Amino acid sequence: MRRFAGGVAIIGGLLILWGFVPSNPFDDQRTNAVRLVFFWSGGAAIVLSFRGRHVVFQSRVGRIATLAVVFFALWNVLWVLLSLGTDSLLGDSFGLAGFVAGFLGWLAASLYGVALVVNRTSFTGFTPLEAGITRFTSIVLVLAGLVATFGMDRLGLTRSEPYGEAFGTLSALGVGAVALSWLMLGIALIVGAQRSTE
Repeated sequence: MRRFAGGVAIIGGLLILWGFVPSNPFDDQRTNAVRLVFFWSGGAAIVLSFRGRHVVFQSRVGRIATLAVVFFALWNVLWVLLSLGTDSLLGDSFGLAGFVAGFLGWLAASLYGVALVVNRTSFTGFTPLEAGITRFTSIVLVLAGLVATFGMDRLGLTRSEPYGEAFGTLSALGVGAVALSWLMLGIALIVGAQRSTE
């Protein structure tokens, strides 16, 4: 299960990061939906696997963060799938539901990073290299999830003058950093699972 969860997170992270290269194949709504489903599912899979492997879930912050990531990941996946049958993702209450899901989904990623950082035993069972990478990744998550919200349309930050472009750039970096964080945590899970079977 850890290998599967890590694999989903790696695929989701790579698909999001792929969107930053010039040959972006995700302009079509359906292909972009596949990318988003893998991304949100990967985050949920990671935190559920860490719940079983580490003791972060035993702390109150860890429990809240884990449940928040999973809940809002499922909400975002549902919203993405429902959006395939609509002409607009931003209209009326449907758009508001998507905004809330996305906004709280990014903040949940930050909260999960906080839960990993404050719990020193979160990296039990990792080699020093794996623990170092995971610890660094958790710090990145704390900031990245928050910064990713800057580009959300309903906040209006990207339309502000003269800092709109800066907010857009920061948001893109935040999204990419969250994707990279899930990817790196996925690799750590897979390597740890492989070592435990040797």
